[in-house]
Amino acid sequence: MSKKLSLVLVLALAVCGVIAPAASYAAEGYPMRSVTVMPNFSGIGLGTRHWETDKYGWGVEIMPSWEFNDFIYSASALYSPFPPKKAKQYFGVGIGGFSFDESMSLMGDTLDLKYSGATFKVFSGWEWLKGIKKNQGLSVEVGLQFGSASADFVVNGTNLGKVDFTLPVLYVGGTYAFYYNKK
Repeated sequence: MSKKLSLVLVLALAVCGVIAPAASYAAEGYPMRSVTVMPNFSGIGLGTRHWETDKYGWGVEIMPSWEFNDFIYSASALYSPFPPKKAKQYFGVGIGGFSFDESMSLMGDTLDLKYSGATFKVFSGWEWLKGIKKNQGLSVEVGLQFGSASADFVVNGTNLGKVDFTLPVLYVGGTYAFYYNKK
């Protein structure tokens, strides 16, 4: 799947979530719709998180690198079986992908690596609501992720073989969410 098509699909999911009507209200104050920011080592990710009911939610995120030639994107389904006390604990599964396009010059040689792959993650998270209206969420997630990719190792236009990449199995994430429709 091309980078542009992947970006369009993730953005389309985010737009649909923002304008989608609430299917049901399980508790007062739901659905909760947010815009999210996820800082990471390669850039600042943007997304959306929606709690349709007090138990069920979903999220979409895209994280470009500082150079905007690398992307990490994902969509997750969220489930919160416990009533929130100080923090809402939730569990999730997510699918996504990554696309990298790296070129570097080393002692006169040009190294090109272009690869993309798919990911799967299972995780648990905790979200604390803060602010006067309790419309700002800060969450931490930990879990397991699986994903790999192969790339051609190209130096000065000559293919020297394949390089395999595997994501770290441990997944750690953090998100700031602004719930814009919370009353």
